[in-house]
Amino acid sequence: MRENITLNTGRTYFKKGMTPWNKKEKITKECLICHKSFAIFPYRKDISKYCSRKCREIKRECILCSRIFNGRKGQRFCSHLCWSNGRKGISPKNIGIISGYWKDKKLSTVHKLKMSEAKIGKPTFAQTNGLLKNTGKTHFKKGVASWNKGMKFPHFSGGGHPRWISDRTKLKRNAEDNVQRKSSAYSDWSRSVKNRDGWKCKISNGDCSGRVETHHILSWKEYPELRYQINNGITLCHAHHPRKRAEEKRLSPYFQELVSASNKTF
Repeated sequence: MRENITLNTGRTYFKKGMTPWNKKEKITKECLICHKSFAIFPYRKDISKYCSRKCREIKRECILCSRIFNGRKGQRFCSHLCWSNGRKGISPKNIGIISGYWKDKKLSTVHKLKMSEAKIGKPTFAQTNGLLKNTGKTHFKKGVASWNKGMKFPHFSGGGHPRWISDRTKLKRNAEDNVQRKSSAYSDWSRSVKNRDGWKCKISNGDCSGRVETHHILSWKEYPELRYQINNGITLCHAHHPRKRAEEKRLSPYFQELVSASNKTF
């Protein structure tokens, strides 16, 4: 095993008796601007040169708009707008300088011709009443048909779709459970259970909320022979309806007691 601790084991890298870096005594250094003494950790003796941000940011002139601002060493622009305009070669009218990529550069005749040909047949900004501007809203006015209205994409629909299921009986909506839950037998069972319980949640406490639902006390999947038995159903509100299988199994005895009590008074 390696003696020097370099791996990230989730434990401290320091052995017993070692002094961590943030427990060492600070040293003093003189600010290059205001000559004021300030305290730093020893490991920053070659990095720290100024006592504060005010001393670090000195007066500078923006090379684009000539505005005076407080900036760091090497900072040439006063704002992000000037920096962006400088990269694009844009400058105020009262300043005759162009910096950035477009300095001393012009579009070639071939490039201008390509740009002109690309715009042939396309509406101008004035013709669209400014709708080409990306305002975050739809660019279509009332009554204007969308570009894809009436279009069909056979290569990406039906059998051409990569997730198309050829056997339509395997769809979830055509599964046996879903078909049975939409049958008249299921509707009659649900209505009978609700009529027995008076269309009210059998728990009926202060936590009741939401619509009234019928619940299978013993699982629909594990006990198919009891699916339409009225004594295997109970009326619950949406808040008291179990949402997990483990919760259903845990509450099954309690629900059976409530049903047996309601059968005696029904």
